[in-house]
Amino acid sequence: MKRRAAAIVCLAVAPLFTACAVQPPQVALAPTPPIETPLAAPETTPPATPMPEPTTATPEPTPSVAPVTSATATPKPTPKATAKPTSAKPTTAKPKASSTPKPTKAASTKPAAPAAPVDVGACTGQSLALNAKGGCVQKAQEILAGLKLFVGTPNGTFGQSTANAVLNYQRSRGITDNAIIGPETWAALASGRGPGANAAPASCRAAGVVLCASKGNRTLTLLRDGQAVKTINVRFGGMTKDDNGKLRIFPTVSGRYSVYAKDAKAFSDRWEASMPYSIKFNPNMYVHYSGDFAKRGYAGSSHGCINVASLSDAKWFFDNTPVGAKVVVY
Repeated sequence: MKRRAAAIVCLAVAPLFTACAVQPPQVALAPTPPIETPLAAPETTPPATPMPEPTTATPEPTPSVAPVTSATATPKPTPKATAKPTSAKPTTAKPKASSTPKPTKAASTKPAAPAAPVDVGACTGQSLALNAKGGCVQKAQEILAGLKLFVGTPNGTFGQSTANAVLNYQRSRGITDNAIIGPETWAALASGRGPGANAAPASCRAAGVVLCASKGNRTLTLLRDGQAVKTINVRFGGMTKDDNGKLRIFPTVSGRYSVYAKDAKAFSDRWEASMPYSIKFNPNMYVHYSGDFAKRGYAGSSHGCINVASLSDAKWFFDNTPVGAKVVVY
């Protein structure tokens, strides 16, 4: 019985040994295939990376050809390829090149724009000044409004806005700036000629920093060693109220000066007005920011100072104009 029982136990244990003996080889075979597949994957990816490098190197010499060929290869990008060669991009590139010489264009278009004479009829024999009224005043206002000098609606009344429009027109044409529409001013208005470009004097191109202020162009330019750095629109003296509240002309002086002081928080006791970022070149005349200019534009005028309508522009000129810099007003 003992031998028989032992035989039975051996027969029962024998399959267990055979099962354990078979599994180890299966476990050893299973890991080998996954190890070979990751090795094969990196070997295929390296050749793929060098392939785009030559293709990106070739488009660099001819950037326009590469996008066109790649776009025409597929059916969908063909409209993109046709859109690129169109005249849209060439035309945008050309205006950018021509927009840089803006000063030359502005100077040439101003005299050329108004070519047709204006019929002023019997008005040429009249002399119009402040407080005048009638059809000839309205005719002059309409002409000045067409030249973008008159601020407001033509109403036939010669007020402050009309006077300053006449002053600015006279300065732009080299006519005596007295705010009176006499024979010389009527002749200029009747000719249809608009504001002219006034050439800066040679003194504006002196060495160092120079502020060049043009009453005819209504501009202020900062130059360094003869090279223009920044130009802005400004307002000069004109028809405005005096200490008694009456309208009269306060002209801006012409000539050459030097900056003798600067005051970022200047205040006028006489006119009870703040004058931020004042650049002082004359005891009674500064370059400074003007809230009135920012609000009313050229309908009003200064009491002789050079007004700047933008606070940031006023600060820029204040920061970039040293004491001792030259100032030329013409």
